[in-house]
Amino acid sequence: MRTQNSLSILGVLSSVTLIASACGNQLTDPGPANRVQAKLERQAYYSGDTVIVQVRNISSVSLVFPAGFCRTDLQRFDRAGGTWTAAAVNPAEGCAFVLANLGPGRTVVMRYPLSKSIDSGLYRLAMPMPVPRDANAPEAALLSPSFEVNPVALF
Repeated sequence: MRTQNSLSILGVLSSVTLIASACGNQLTDPGPANRVQAKLERQAYYSGDTVIVQVRNISSVSLVFPAGFCRTDLQRFDRAGGTWTAAAVNPAEGCAFVLANLGPGRTVVMRYPLSKSIDSGLYRLAMPMPVPRDANAPEAALLSPSFEVNPVALF
């Protein structure tokens, strides 16, 4: 009888350990402003290039995009003042990219065409933060890593 109880307890403990370890491998919800990760294809672009940003949902929550990526602001770093300022806005009108959902662990690619007349400098993209469907308030903008823009080389 004592051996049978010991085996039952061992079985329960191993089941709990197995469930706990499986849960440890699942994605978690790190909270607002930490659910997604933005990554650039490159760190330097030429005027007229298209900036390619990969946005990955690193949470366990399905996210929605307030306006897709149709409202993306290009920001330029003012080295003298040490601040980011708006350089250009990609208006929502005529935007072909509309994304409703970004499931857990999924990645979407966003493309932002740079003007051929853009000045050289350090830039980043600011776009609406993907949020859970039941979010009550908007969150801070999703910012891409910074990237350099250089004039087109003439050969």
